[in-house]
Amino acid sequence: MEGSGTVPEVPEGPRNAKVSTYSDGNLEDVVKSKSSSYAATGVNHKDETGRAPLGLTGLSFLALLVLWVLVVTWQLWQGQTYLWAVVYSLVFFEILNKALSIVALRPGFLSGLQSKHVDNFINTAVSLVHSTTISIAVVVLVYKEATKSGLPPMWQHVALTQNTWPGALTVLCVSCGYFAYDQWDMIRRRLYQSGGPSLLIHHVVLLTCFAAALFKNSCINYLILTLLCELHSIFLHIRKVTVLAGANRAWSNILRIEWELNWLTFFTARCAVHILITVKLLQDRHKFEKGTIEFPLAVVGMLGLNVLNFILGKGLWKAFKRERSSKRGSAKANED
Repeated sequence: MEGSGTVPEVPEGPRNAKVSTYSDGNLEDVVKSKSSSYAATGVNHKDETGRAPLGLTGLSFLALLVLWVLVVTWQLWQGQTYLWAVVYSLVFFEILNKALSIVALRPGFLSGLQSKHVDNFINTAVSLVHSTTISIAVVVLVYKEATKSGLPPMWQHVALTQNTWPGALTVLCVSCGYFAYDQWDMIRRRLYQSGGPSLLIHHVVLLTCFAAALFKNSCINYLILTLLCELHSIFLHIRKVTVLAGANRAWSNILRIEWELNWLTFFTARCAVHILITVKLLQDRHKFEKGTIEFPLAVVGMLGLNVLNFILGKGLWKAFKRERSSKRGSAKANED
């Protein structure tokens, strides 16, 4: 039933697509979506894992990911040893994924979790770990720097582009490794929609910007500020995990508080921060060295994130109205 938090049956065939952080927020709609190759051909050919073939969308993003790995490997070969933190992070999240897979497949684990939603649940649970960890790290890092230097000096162009706050490089490497892992996990598990793989696009943008900044050791602090949006991602992932686990999401005080925090962090930690960073970039455009890639890459990346935030907001509003309507439906049923 719509708004109840239950997940409808998925037609036999390809696995359900991942509920994109930048999708319409409607789990029921996304769960019903077809995988890329199935949607394109109408033929339900599955491999030994029960998943449909990658198709053009999956292969294209896989090729981009392989290219990214080769570039990072080359930079490591050139002596940028701090990039090993990216590799360690990727391996850590992959191990966490495998550990959760073992637990989630055990009989009796989360009785409401259906087998066809296990891939999605595991991926989101790992994402929740990343969002929580990075949010804490970024908030602590920014707070310490603000206490030490003050907010105005932190907001100066030189501080954001040429300096690196203590711990910022490590945090960015860890997050970069996670996004590489998550891109691979979504591709191999077919957790995307071929018609609008917004989360795959989002990850390509981040991996490109993060890698360029790490290679040149430039604009690290700018990117640390963009990661404040992970505070909002915590509540996105909590919502998705509970829905996939089959938890009762009938309207209640707890659900109301969850949505209040969701909206609060969406407008502050995500939208406001990203808009402020975009405005700051445009204001300081003449301060960037001419002929370098930093400014155009940063502006394109931030404009892309702002567009994706708008799409996310529309999806959240749709999901919010659906879940809130369950309260009205329940109240009307009780009156009858």
